[in-house]
Amino acid sequence: MARPEGQAGLDPFIEFLGIRIVVERELPGVLELELVRSHTNRFNVAHGGVLMTLLDVMRARACQAADAQARSPITIEMKASFIRPGQGRLRCSGNCVHAS
Repeated sequence: MARPEGQAGLDPFIEFLGIRIVVERELPGVLELELVRSHTNRFNVAHGGVLMTLLDVMRARACQAADAQARSPITIEMKASFIRPGQGRLRCSGNCVHAS
């Protein structure tokens, strides 16, 4: 089955959430998620798990872009501090600062 445009190379869970690659000229690209009710918490803002998933996907894409073999990294530990609630359309971009 062909994947919808903007979702090539994303795993089924990411597709299920509706995360899309909106800029893919080169890795890591830009990801986008249009929040819907199922992405929100009781305060009607993005659930922290949805935000962390978006960050984790971008982190993985940035790591792959920095690796000559484009290996898929795994997350051992992850921390984020949220400075305001996520609402509406979320866009995520990133780059690798250090690779070892």
